[in-house]
Amino acid sequence: MALFFFVFLTSTFIFDEHAALLFGPSLVSPLESLMLGSSVIGFILRPYLCYRLPTRRHDVSTLIGTLAVAAIVVTIMARRTWAFLAGGIVLFATLGYIGSAAHSFLARRYAKTPYLARTVAITYASAIVLQFIFHIIVPGDMPNQIVLVLSTLAVVTLLHAIAETKAPDGAAWQDLSTMGAVPPPQPER
Repeated sequence: MALFFFVFLTSTFIFDEHAALLFGPSLVSPLESLMLGSSVIGFILRPYLCYRLPTRRHDVSTLIGTLAVAAIVVTIMARRTWAFLAGGIVLFATLGYIGSAAHSFLARRYAKTPYLARTVAITYASAIVLQFIFHIIVPGDMPNQIVLVLSTLAVVTLLHAIAETKAPDGAAWQDLSTMGAVPPPQPER
């Protein structure tokens, strides 16, 4: 979760820097609002796709990870405003999807414990510290962008690995019957 927060915050920071160069400082805030709004689309889209395409979840997740990395590259390298905006919208929509997966895992992992709020707070604080250290240690735009791409790949890889492991009760983390869905019908006797 901390790594996701780091990727999201760093993407926002890099987006804001490039938006200021392409559009001027006065438009950074409205553009950031647009991007954060597009992340809501991904956040809402993930549960919908998980229920509608449960057997394709791994494929969709791979597609989302690929789109996220491609959108980072487009957003960083874009010199035309339309390409920058399109890349940003795709980037933040995919980050919303990834964030939904990370939040969903954390919520299911700590659902029956008193540690959920504490865990979210610790992961967010860790991400802030990680971003602070990152901006001090890693000089220049190119290394920052490389670390962002690698961190995004790491988040997607971790979420794939989590989806394949079993929860403490033996059920799969991504099992729909453990996500508050209606239990599957029992066969009649």
